[in-house]
Amino acid sequence: MSTKECVQCLETKDINDFSKKTLLASGLHSRYSRCKECMKQYIPMEKYKGESFIKPSGEQLKMIYADDLFDYDESIVVSLLASSKSGKTTLLYNILSKISKNYDIIIFFSANSKAKIYKNFVDDFKNMIMVQDFDPRIIHALHHINSECGNQFRYFILMDDIINVKYAPVVAELFSTYRNTNFSTLHSVQYAKYMNPNARAQCHLILLGRHNNMNQIEKTVNEYLYGNDKLMKLIPEKYKSKQEKLDWLKLYFQANTDNKNFIAYDVLNNKIYKTKSKVLIS
Repeated sequence: MSTKECVQCLETKDINDFSKKTLLASGLHSRYSRCKECMKQYIPMEKYKGESFIKPSGEQLKMIYADDLFDYDESIVVSLLASSKSGKTTLLYNILSKISKNYDIIIFFSANSKAKIYKNFVDDFKNMIMVQDFDPRIIHALHHINSECGNQFRYFILMDDIINVKYAPVVAELFSTYRNTNFSTLHSVQYAKYMNPNARAQCHLILLGRHNNMNQIEKTVNEYLYGNDKLMKLIPEKYKSKQEKLDWLKLYFQANTDNKNFIAYDVLNNKIYKTKSKVLIS
């Protein structure tokens, strides 16, 4: 029996359970790559047949390695939104490889701090402390130290798949006033519903990776991409209605987050890039 892993739900299924429909050849997975159940979520392709979502309207998102995005001298706030198996953990490693030397202490809050994938982090970043789940007392303690020492220490707070802090007061502070006391923050989640409400407004950089279902893609496109003047200009003029434009952006999102690529929105400079990890970890 021949089997195959669906690139969307990541389940291994019989080859006969895969759709024979061909998606767009311009970057999206093509024949037999998604199972029939996952294909039910997809936008009808006929209207968009022949479109190129990798090079829309003859233009292409500039590719830049993830570590090169982090050339900030001041404190920063970053949101990372991507599903499992999207390359999110490897991206975090590449980010820390670039910035770790700029910080006195890195606090890594994780929902699964003992996972093997984090071994490289523990081995390679000597100023990093790995913490199981989220403990606001650590943030308060670091803030108190800086308050007493004239903000002389630089802290980088990373929350990976920490989903119970959306309305935590200290997290709201991390995304707002604590930036002025030498705190930088990166919150990585799989679903936008877990992101602190302040995150979208306060972010310097937003990183968007592959999503595993169309509902999630639609929410992310609505929240982060639709209305962005850079992206809206890329939509072919023949698509007039809001729904057509949303559908085009959803397909564009899929194409440009494929193969562990990410869309990076530099909010400060209003620039959008395609980004990926330079160094792979096992």
